[in-house]
Amino acid sequence: MAKTETVNHLFTMTNEQLKNFLDKIKDLVSIDEEVLLKVDNDNILMYSLVGEKKNVNAFKSFIIKTDELFTFKEELTTQMKFIIPNGKKFDSNVRNFLDYQEKLDCKFVMNDAEYADTFFIKNKFLKLNNIGGDPRGATLNIDIEQIKDAIDKNKADFKFVLPKDVFDKIKKMSKIEVDNDILYLNIKNKTLTIAENAWELTVCEIEEDGLSITFPKKYFNSLQIPDGKTEVEVFVFDSFLLVDNENTSLLVALELTL
Repeated sequence: MAKTETVNHLFTMTNEQLKNFLDKIKDLVSIDEEVLLKVDNDNILMYSLVGEKKNVNAFKSFIIKTDELFTFKEELTTQMKFIIPNGKKFDSNVRNFLDYQEKLDCKFVMNDAEYADTFFIKNKFLKLNNIGGDPRGATLNIDIEQIKDAIDKNKADFKFVLPKDVFDKIKKMSKIEVDNDILYLNIKNKTLTIAENAWELTVCEIEEDGLSITFPKKYFNSLQIPDGKTEVEVFVFDSFLLVDNENTSLLVALELTL
């Protein structure tokens, strides 16, 4: 890491912005407790993943306009990165500010050219200093353009519609086999089902046929269907499932079994 003089990037957050930010953190820790932020003047990329390099088991991200979450006092001169080492603890601690109807004064403190060491938050009643994680152990070579390329739906083998009530039923049924870590996606006689060993649920009719794949139950069940939506499209690629909801994407690794 290239050392430089200390730089403070000052910004404010409203309670609404803070709640929006923390809700995304809470969503991302369903994949992994470490959450990574990349911030520039236009966008904030937030993501968590399990795996490393090309062997990623699950990946979830949000791409948000910067001013939807942070209102900076001055423009950033370069992209800034911050690592939240324990998203659950961060969410629990920072959520205390929502008890006050107060605008928050915040700053990212940088003693490095790329990475913020701390994320400081205060209002008239409360101060909190959040220490950033070590970048040496984090997967930071992911950017917005890479994500857009990876989730290009035109590259998918096929897609299917997953109704919200069916997904809710899958989550309920998946509690039956607590020691099983995987779900099966089966297509037989042009009928797509999701299953475990003890149960199988019909999802939809589909033009594809003769396929069986497995994927991690935990990460698929982390899917969030936005309020107001009754269904989502699931895109099946060579090596992963993709659910792309507006500014958030969930990728879950696949294993072909038949």
